[in-house]
Amino acid sequence: MSEELTYEQVVEQVSDYVLGDLEPEEMMEMDAYFQKQRTLLALLRETEETLAQFAHSAPDVPLPRDAKERLMMRVHADQKQGARRAMSRLHLTTKTVWQMGAAAAAILLMALSFYTSQLQGQVAQLQLERDMLQRVRQEQLRVLAGARQAVILPGTEAAPAAYGTFYRNGQEALILFEGLAALPDDQSYQLWLIPAEGDPVPAGLLTVKEGAPGVQTISIPVGAQDFAAVGVSVEPAGGSPAPTGPIVLLGKSG
Repeated sequence: MSEELTYEQVVEQVSDYVLGDLEPEEMMEMDAYFQKQRTLLALLRETEETLAQFAHSAPDVPLPRDAKERLMMRVHADQKQGARRAMSRLHLTTKTVWQMGAAAAAILLMALSFYTSQLQGQVAQLQLERDMLQRVRQEQLRVLAGARQAVILPGTEAAPAAYGTFYRNGQEALILFEGLAALPDDQSYQLWLIPAEGDPVPAGLLTVKEGAPGVQTISIPVGAQDFAAVGVSVEPAGGSPAPTGPIVLLGKSG
């Protein structure tokens, strides 16, 4: 069995194949190649049409000697033109891919910029909260360090697990507490300074978080400088002018 024809051999022999000038074995090889290489069928049809035109236009005149050369020049020219079109399509495809990639990168950068801006805002907010918390802690430590009076506040029957301590530093005070249950939104814990004689004086509301100890600073109200006891009660949200709910913490001064 002879070797399979190459593309270059087929291109060289295509005109002879159409004219029937090849040997039978060569014709069979060309037939087999065209069946396998369907991309050359167009070239085959074009060659047939060209030669047919020559035959109809000058039936009694033999083909010019350079007919084959001119045909081959046309074939090679078509091949080069096809290659240029392929390169042009490749250029357009590459340019399109580049443009799409650039657009995607721009969108990604915009999203990243937006995310970075949000993140910077969150960091700034966290830093602000941290600074505020640090100032509050410093103030609390200052009051606690200068305290000259401490009142122990054990839990009552209404809150036996609760416990607290009230520290006084001049006109300021600090109360530490734990074990108080979180209240519904329509209730709050209220601090009272209780004189030896007279009505309890409201001294502020306490913020309680379930399961977490609490600490708050207050200013001693006018009229409660000489208190004899300190208490905490459950009141309606916003507080009351006088105790109305159960006492949960209570301790005597001195």
